[in-house]
Amino acid sequence: MRLAGKLLMFLVAIAMMSPAFGCSGGVGTTVADNKRTFNRVVDYEQRMLVDDILLFTQTNRTFRTSRWIID
Repeated sequence: MRLAGKLLMFLVAIAMMSPAFGCSGGVGTTVADNKRTFNRVVDYEQRMLVDDILLFTQTNRTFRTSRWIID
């Protein structure tokens, strides 16, 4: 009976964690969707990094290729 209880608890734990390990990144997404999302996030992070550097150096003129506005 003890072994059956432990096995049941193990199976319940696996069943509860299975949605977290779903379709490689999310439910209903493909590999192409995951790559596109990753590339978009990297692009935004790079643009914001440039803006942060310009804000840190206190340049008066906004970097013209950036889509973010620095006051």
